[in-house]
Amino acid sequence: MKGKTKYRKVSLQGKLLIFILMTITACSPANVNWNSLKFWQSPKQGVAMDDKAVSRFVAKIRAQPGNPESHYLLAAYYQERGRYREAIAEFEKVISIAPTYVKAYNGKGICLDQIGGHQEAVASFEQAIALNGNLDYLWNNLCYSFLLQKKHEEAISACRKALALNEKNNRIRNNLALAYAMAGRYDQARREFQTAGNGDQVYAHLKMGAVYYDKALFELAVEEYRAALVLNPESDRAKRGLGTSLELLKIAEAANEHSVQTAENRGTTEEIRIVYHAAPPVVMDEAKAARQYQVARKLYEKGLFEEAGEHFHQALQFNPMLTGARKGLAASDALARIAEVPSRNDVAARAGVGEINEVLAAAFYRDIGIEISNGNGKRHMARDIGKYLKFRGFRVVRLTNAGHYNHAKGRIYYEKDYRAVADEIAAKIPELSILQEMKRSVRPNVKVKVVLGKDLITGNRNYRN
Repeated sequence: MKGKTKYRKVSLQGKLLIFILMTITACSPANVNWNSLKFWQSPKQGVAMDDKAVSRFVAKIRAQPGNPESHYLLAAYYQERGRYREAIAEFEKVISIAPTYVKAYNGKGICLDQIGGHQEAVASFEQAIALNGNLDYLWNNLCYSFLLQKKHEEAISACRKALALNEKNNRIRNNLALAYAMAGRYDQARREFQTAGNGDQVYAHLKMGAVYYDKALFELAVEEYRAALVLNPESDRAKRGLGTSLELLKIAEAANEHSVQTAENRGTTEEIRIVYHAAPPVVMDEAKAARQYQVARKLYEKGLFEEAGEHFHQALQFNPMLTGARKGLAASDALARIAEVPSRNDVAARAGVGEINEVLAAAFYRDIGIEISNGNGKRHMARDIGKYLKFRGFRVVRLTNAGHYNHAKGRIYYEKDYRAVADEIAAKIPELSILQEMKRSVRPNVKVKVVLGKDLITGNRNYRN
């Protein structure tokens, strides 16, 4: 009897121990803060886990099927590292468990925008807003999604609702200003930029200069950058913006000069203008637009500017939102007309075509993969810079952490044939003034790598959309 009693006690204790262990295992993922995980087995106790360590941890501890918070934290982990499809899958698990989990709809929408699923992103943000329409960040994210789709009036409406909920948020105000600018409502855009910059006129001029440059309105961009330099002669952003805009403007002026001469020789008052925007598309077809764009690029690189222009025009017929094609059409038209001039060497010398051609080339490499690597330790810096460049047409394919966070200055590394892309990025982010050619990237889809330094931290608000 004593033996049986002892056996029962041991059995009961074993069952109790198993129950406690199961309870701890089931509950622990819900309490994990992925941003403050510690790798206690490290020689230096308390050092934050690196990506490999976290991956091993995640492989061992799976989110519990019935625990929405666990899935949400795992989704946030994936999102932070640019693994958007995995994040979306986890956000969807959260929603299936807890259909009123507002943050999951928001996170899913952000990730969908990152992979180009803009319509689905809008639907996700709208579902979140239906659950709680008093959260300013939901309206702001909806605004940004509309901006990515060039739906400017819808973006304006969403941003104004966000600003009504939080009028002190300058990120929202910047997005509203961008929406006004993209819609052609420049006076309203300028007022919002001034407010966002706390009345700083230089800030407003720089923002408007970038807007005009992105819309290929180079003459107006020149005016804005010059105005910024009058107020602050030391502004690197203004100097770079002015230089690039002037170079692009020279091509247009040289081409138009030849057009006027040609018209005079014909005895007419005909004036041929460079076309920056194609006619409205017959049928929107992004796949066909991409194919035409690739053909145009190859022709342009061979110096067949007139033929390239025709294909850029076709690309815009199928997708008028293709920024690279719009600028490609302008460049091809200009260079084709310069090539027609009998004494074209003189015109080329005056226009500086050799140098300008390198600048223009950047517009045609907008589908080249770019990696953003955080080398300063500032939280979300790589993400913010990535979003900033994506909004301006660049293809950011990877967000990473550098080997260490002690990079004093940022750098742009580029493969041999992609200097033009590096120059274009440097024009957008003047703090990245060190450009260095690199050997072939270990990742075939990455041709340019941007390492962020500590010198970017103080001006990081300039790169938040």
